[in-house]
Amino acid sequence: GLRVIEECFEHPAGRGEYRYIEIVPSVRVVPVTLERDIILIREYKYPLDEFILGIPAGTQETGESLFEAAKRELEEEASYTTESFVDLGCYYPMASTVTQRAQIVLGLNVYPAMVENRDGCERANIQPIRMSLKGVFAAIRSNELLDGQALAALLKAFIYLGYFRAE
Repeated sequence: GLRVIEECFEHPAGRGEYRYIEIVPSVRVVPVTLERDIILIREYKYPLDEFILGIPAGTQETGESLFEAAKRELEEEASYTTESFVDLGCYYPMASTVTQRAQIVLGLNVYPAMVENRDGCERANIQPIRMSLKGVFAAIRSNELLDGQALAALLKAFIYLGYFRAE
């Protein structure tokens, strides 16, 4: 589901045109192990023609609960699983040009899945990477982790987990 919309509208200064994209809702999963490591993925991104670091993410299918979608994406993309999820709320990835609502889910105490749930394309294009919190901060600082949606989800997860404090 992707649809490009072009609209004409009236405003005090005259007529205007606006173009934006509608995309179905998505889920972003921040997987954290019992040892508090983060499971990232290195995934091939076709528009960039390169592999970049990110987090498991994908479409929430019709009729699928948020946590069902999070579990499926975690298993398909990272080959990890858990039964412990926390809804961290949503955000709009590009509010001025895309209507997509992205939901962030924290996966707690994740562990390797016993059954491979990835198809051939995912196995060839996605590599799970277990990284310490210090390693994640270093990847962000060094511009190795550049995916904006992963950065937004990690920020919300780190605040929830108490890694950042305002005081």
